[in-house]
Amino acid sequence: MVDRIAAQRGLDKAIVHAIIAVESAYNPKAVSPKGAIGLMQVMPSTAADYGIRDPDQLFNPEINVRVGTRHFQRLFKKYKNLSRAIMAYNAGEGAVARGKGLVYAETRRYTQRVLNHYWRNQGKQGLYLQPTRLKSGRVHLIIPSAIGSLVPGLHAAGPESKPMFVLESKD
Repeated sequence: MVDRIAAQRGLDKAIVHAIIAVESAYNPKAVSPKGAIGLMQVMPSTAADYGIRDPDQLFNPEINVRVGTRHFQRLFKKYKNLSRAIMAYNAGEGAVARGKGLVYAETRRYTQRVLNHYWRNQGKQGLYLQPTRLKSGRVHLIIPSAIGSLVPGLHAAGPESKPMFVLESKD
């Protein structure tokens, strides 16, 4: 069912499976502490935007995946960037528009987990970001906008290479 709906939406089935794995671990009865429901953890207010007025309908796997993929498809078309679409799916469009998507620790972890599932399903090495604490101050991690195609194991070293991440001290 997931593969069929992803294909109908023109989405890579691997990214839809990655979102479901992280969101609900394939539990159609999952409910988050914030009220997100079902396989793709769709918020009732988001579902209402797509014509689903009764939140109980989100427990139906077919309806949930249809709404979740429709929403993710819209986000991906809007941002034209896989990592930003994933961040918006988790933190909301407002957070991404304000540049706050990666500020939220939950969103950083979520995006990393979804991308790791996605890449592993394609036989690629995952991306692992470990939080770093420095006594001298806060550290800001800048991740390139091309993170959706970043594979650290394939990063070439040499005089012409560019860093995958830049650490800046915030005083």
